[in-house]
Amino acid sequence: MGKIVSYRKVVHPEHGIVGYVKEYRYAQKGYGEPFTLYHVYDLDFRERGVVDQLGRATKYVDLPEEVARVRKKTREEVQLEAQPLPYNVAKILDVEPVGVKLLPATPDDLKRQK
Repeated sequence: MGKIVSYRKVVHPEHGIVGYVKEYRYAQKGYGEPFTLYHVYDLDFRERGVVDQLGRATKYVDLPEEVARVRKKTREEVQLEAQPLPYNVAKILDVEPVGVKLLPATPDDLKRQK
């Protein structure tokens, strides 16, 4: 089971907050070194992907209803090349990565945007 280390907001220079990142630390006695995963969420708090501590990322892409019915799954997983965390977080959230910053999130930042 992972332990939440931090919450961050994803801030784009033109659009403001575009998503969130939850940093989890995973460790289990007898199973090697602890590792970190960054779970990426959109503004509706739907998980859109995950990035590991080496910068490798998986983006979750929701499938249209008719495609999901045929494939018997609601989303596909797209592998992204290893890149710095802010870059892959931006790619997962479908925003231009230039200038994207991950900043500590306050409780007010985590309230659902209206």
